[in-house]
Amino acid sequence: TINSEDFVLVQYKGHTMQGSYEGGFVYARSPNLDQNTINNIKLEAKKLNMDSDLLLPIDNSCPDSKVLPSSSEEMGFFERVKYEAGFLIDLFEWVKPGSINKY
Repeated sequence: TINSEDFVLVQYKGHTMQGSYEGGFVYARSPNLDQNTINNIKLEAKKLNMDSDLLLPIDNSCPDSKVLPSSSEEMGFFERVKYEAGFLIDLFEWVKPGSINKY
């Protein structure tokens, strides 16, 4: 973990019965970082042998209320397939993080 006045860079690695995992994230005081802070994050990530290009912004906004159907009867066939496919993609990303660059 790297601490700075503007950010905290966290790296993690581990292993479970499903296999090894590793990753990292940045805590920042502001959702919008200036270029100097971004450059400092990249420099610190490089010191930890992290690929800073893989540190992507996270969208924590709430989904549109029409994204989740209230019942399967309200969906047509193709709408249901699209809904189920999205679930499977999210499941795959959960099992193997970093597999899908959604953002």
